[in-house]
Amino acid sequence: AGDAVVYPSASLHHITTVTRGARLVAVTWAQSLVRDPNQRELLYQLCQAREKLLRESPDTEETAWVSNSYANLVRMWSEV
Repeated sequence: AGDAVVYPSASLHHITTVTRGARLVAVTWAQSLVRDPNQRELLYQLCQAREKLLRESPDTEETAWVSNSYANLVRMWSEV
């Protein structure tokens, strides 16, 4: 009770029969602003590196480069 399940819409799934109580369902969709999965993967990896740099060396020039590149790619690849 009280859990949410999130999965890609192309994933096959199934539900089981309710044996006690009642099943309440709320269905919603979320869509990434970046449509291409390869671009999303690159952004994820860059974001991981950016977060590590921000934790470990927030004031370096390299951190600023990575942070700016991440922000620019998000702007470039986003569809609004």
